[in-house]
Amino acid sequence: MPFYREFSFGDISVSVWNITESADELLSLSIGDYAAETASLRDGQRRTEWLAVRLLLERVCGVTASIVYNAAGKPSLRGAQGYISISHTRGFAVLAYSPYVPVGVDVELSGRNAMAAARMFVNDESSISLSGRDVEAKTLVYWCACEAIFKVVGDAGGSYKRNLFAKPFEFMSPGEIVVSLKGIPNIPQRDYAVKYLCEDNLLIALCVPGI
Repeated sequence: MPFYREFSFGDISVSVWNITESADELLSLSIGDYAAETASLRDGQRRTEWLAVRLLLERVCGVTASIVYNAAGKPSLRGAQGYISISHTRGFAVLAYSPYVPVGVDVELSGRNAMAAARMFVNDESSISLSGRDVEAKTLVYWCACEAIFKVVGDAGGSYKRNLFAKPFEFMSPGEIVVSLKGIPNIPQRDYAVKYLCEDNLLIALCVPGI
């Protein structure tokens, strides 16, 4: 199916594509010429995700906009003003766009079980904050929030378990989780308020440190 949904968080848009098309079908929907670039992508899922993100970019920023990546793989805009962040999960691609400030986005299927991996990214302090009612949902929200924060911070040598600490919150949708970042050299210690939305089988977390 074509463009699926757009969520708004103030001036920031989060656009979602439900990927049901083949790569050839996505190419036929695009204004830009991406055939040469996608030909080098051998994995079929990677190719369709790549194309879905470009279709979202065309919708949000126009056909003159393109995506470039720094050495750490962080995307930025060329040919348009503003900031973007990209995420995808099984069958969905997401593009967050902010005209003024850096942004980080993550998406997961809301039914995904994060508990099995929790010991890999949840420290003792965060475990206490996530305990109680809705612990499974809160753990998934925290996972998405960590991903969104590090998309803003970049590859600074930190880890979720060592350097991020969830503060207590109640799960609701839409909602907000506050996560403290500590102990990464050359990165200021601070709290990040990450907004999240659980809707239509998707959980989307958005980190916008400038607001």
